[in-house]
Amino acid sequence: MDPLPYNITINSQSAAIVYTPSRNGNDTLEGGWNVMYTDGTAQNVVGRQGVGDSYLQTKLFGASMSITWIGTAAYIYGNSTAPYYTLVDGALNIGPRVPQSNLLASVTGLPYGSHTIILAQNGTDLLGFHHAILTIGIGYEGSSFQVQNQSVPAVINDRPNDAFFDLRKLTTYTSWGLEPAELEEVLPNSGHQPVPRAVSGVLESTNDPSLVFKITNSSAFFVRGYVAPQRQSKMATLTPGLNGEPFKVTVFNDYSSILDFDQVLYWESGLNRDQTYTVAIRASGSVGLQRMDFHTLDIIDGYFVRGPNPSKGTLGETSSSAANQLSAGSIGGIVVGVVLSVLIIIILVLRCRRGYSKASNITAFVETRSDYPRHRGSDSKSKRSPNHESEPEDAPPSPSLESNTPPGVSAGLTSHALRHLRRIRWSFAPPAPIRETDAGPATLPPEYDHSWIVNAPAPVSASPRRVLPILPGPGPGSAPPIPRDKIEHDSSEQTTDPSSS
Repeated sequence: MDPLPYNITINSQSAAIVYTPSRNGNDTLEGGWNVMYTDGTAQNVVGRQGVGDSYLQTKLFGASMSITWIGTAAYIYGNSTAPYYTLVDGALNIGPRVPQSNLLASVTGLPYGSHTIILAQNGTDLLGFHHAILTIGIGYEGSSFQVQNQSVPAVINDRPNDAFFDLRKLTTYTSWGLEPAELEEVLPNSGHQPVPRAVSGVLESTNDPSLVFKITNSSAFFVRGYVAPQRQSKMATLTPGLNGEPFKVTVFNDYSSILDFDQVLYWESGLNRDQTYTVAIRASGSVGLQRMDFHTLDIIDGYFVRGPNPSKGTLGETSSSAANQLSAGSIGGIVVGVVLSVLIIIILVLRCRRGYSKASNITAFVETRSDYPRHRGSDSKSKRSPNHESEPEDAPPSPSLESNTPPGVSAGLTSHALRHLRRIRWSFAPPAPIRETDAGPATLPPEYDHSWIVNAPAPVSASPRRVLPILPGPGPGSAPPIPRDKIEHDSSEQTTDPSSS
């Protein structure tokens, strides 16, 4: 089964975005990608920190940025004063010549799988990138599921969370340490808020991993931490890989000339939640010592909910349906007790009716209207007796004793029988509703066949390729404006077209 669509937000400062040329050491817009913040910068105890929303901008002809994801759609937001173009999986994506409500480009209707979108400068005027909204997949199509977010902190009670993260010795003389507990982030309104405490270390080996952890019961995960100066590329290995591959290697670069305390460093989606994965992070290439600061592992789990009509959960909620369900043994005992009680009542009623039938020589009619509610989904008319009239689906049982007159029965006999049945009805308790016993899995009716319609034209065959439900593309002027406040990572809860939010 294919996953269901789910939107996540990746900001321009994320280490998961590949910029060409690299962000490292570009001091001018003409030289490559340059970072700026809407509210400038502020000096922090650990460096110069960006305030507000981040943009990556360039005036270099041919400069580009790319994102690879597993899903069906992508929306790229930013601004531009010159022509630009986008490529999707290597093919030119025809889009607007100028941004529409800060929407630079979008692509929808892709088959579920791995895709890459590239935004490229096609002139020497300003091109700015703000964030991307990507449609990934969680859960399973056609099933009921709940979405649950979990956040695993890197530091618990002023100590590294080594119960979850395997923090291995980095060099002969160094190991992982903690960032200051009193560290605070400067906000656009000049206020301050505490920063999640991070584990900090310098990665040296390109062969032996310095950070290892395991992931299970997950559809996607995100490693969050600092982007800052004195950072270099790092390599993450996911084992096993996706789609039957033995492993998957991803290179990410957490360098930024301006410090940002909360960005996605590395992420994966398209995971099999029944599979356990191992993530190993090490230094990349021959660039020497590489510092890394991370503070949170966010996990998104889209899991199947068993049982009838489960309610759809929200992010952060934990399913309680399992705790409220009866055990199989309890259900079986209840069913057996009910069936035995019904059988005893039916036997007693039949004996009473047989005695009165013999006394009056009247045979009870068959094919009378049902005295118990019909099952939902049943045909409105019986195939055996086309003269039957169905009661409304939600109507209570009819008190009437009217019936179709059997062939060969006179009207007088019918009236006499009805009067007698009315006396029986008011003299004795009515028969108990007929109950079905558990006979195992029910046989489903045949699926709808278009040929049942007389002289109906043959339907057009659908494409054999399964695709996810597609979010409608943003129309002119319908995309949301760029927010002034910093986009937080919990904005990933969107599940609708981002252009309509």
